[in-house]
Amino acid sequence: MLELAVPRGVRPVLLTSLALLVACSGDDTGERTGGDLLPDGAVAGDGDGGDGDGGGDGDMGGDGDTGGARCEPACEQGTFCSATGECIKDSTCNESSDCPNDLLCDTATRTCVDASCGSEEFEIDFVEPNMFISLDRSCSLNQGMWSDAIDAVVQLTSVYDDQMFFGLALFPDTEGANCEQEAPPTVALGVDKEMEIQNVLLGARVVGDVIGPEYDSLHPGSPCVTNIDTAILQASQQTAFAVGDRPNYVLLITDGKQAVCPQNMGDPYTLQLIKDMAAMGTHTFIVGFGGGVDPAQLNEFAVAGREPRNDPDTWYYQADDAMQLSEALAELAASVVGCDFTLDSAPPVGEQLFVFFDDQPVPRDDPNGWSYDEANNSISFEGSACDTLQGSAELDVDVVFGCPVPSPD
Repeated sequence: MLELAVPRGVRPVLLTSLALLVACSGDDTGERTGGDLLPDGAVAGDGDGGDGDGGGDGDMGGDGDTGGARCEPACEQGTFCSATGECIKDSTCNESSDCPNDLLCDTATRTCVDASCGSEEFEIDFVEPNMFISLDRSCSLNQGMWSDAIDAVVQLTSVYDDQMFFGLALFPDTEGANCEQEAPPTVALGVDKEMEIQNVLLGARVVGDVIGPEYDSLHPGSPCVTNIDTAILQASQQTAFAVGDRPNYVLLITDGKQAVCPQNMGDPYTLQLIKDMAAMGTHTFIVGFGGGVDPAQLNEFAVAGREPRNDPDTWYYQADDAMQLSEALAELAASVVGCDFTLDSAPPVGEQLFVFFDDQPVPRDDPNGWSYDEANNSISFEGSACDTLQGSAELDVDVVFGCPVPSPD
């Protein structure tokens, strides 16, 4: 039995029927009303083809019809009248009503196939990834930049509130020694934490009777350090990363360079932490906000975190203003809830996989279809197929092994 898991890429909808079907059984023999199906697909001459004459030579009957369709003029020898109202070759089909008995029409090859391969179906739900946000609030961020960062995080958690599990830590914290993160995370990573994050961030804009981003109490004046190393250490210690089989991500947003924190060795320590997390399956996104960052430093972090941008020079996400920051967060979030799916078990023959959306075949190895990566045992949807997958909450998706027919609902 093959089952689908969804560690990456999910997508922002709940599939009502995401199915993997087992291999075919039976053969393509069967009978149409009025006669037996011969090896070449013609019907024996002792029966009728629809309401037309069966034709002693074994065709469907030139003026016969199937499913109520009638072809004018009458179909020639070797063809029959499809339910779609056109003459097509014997042994082919345009839709399943052209096929005898319980055979279904594989519209990709226009042949009738055994429907019995759709006898087992397994449904799964989308698995939301974990996203822990480490947000720099050091004194080098002016009040306007800090406000922009808050707005971008609030927007991210609002847009993806039902598609990710979030957590948040601000660095530096305001407790303990410089360079250390001694306070617990602002919001621990977990289920349904986006509203709590938003309330904390937006609630800090209320100071006495004054409401506004220029009065944000979360933006500290002290300590005035950019302790990226201990911020990443704190992120790596989220217990939710070790629970279940969800995809795990850390999102680092910083405006500056690593502070001199000799007890942790600064950049080398951060780099090793990011590598260790990646080896355990937790990837890290790096976002540089403003012109005070160290590009070489952040490039190293992005590569180590296994989520670099596809850019020859800047592998981390660089944002110089509020709009670019929002766009960067939207881009990386979309890659997390994308259109990649992993099969729990590898199919015996990868070439015998088929995919259907609402019983319609999706083209394989196509810019607007899907492809199978045998090395990772994963299916990736591209172009319009990905758009369709993300845009419909009621889409019936069948992933079939062995037979090119969708699940019989």
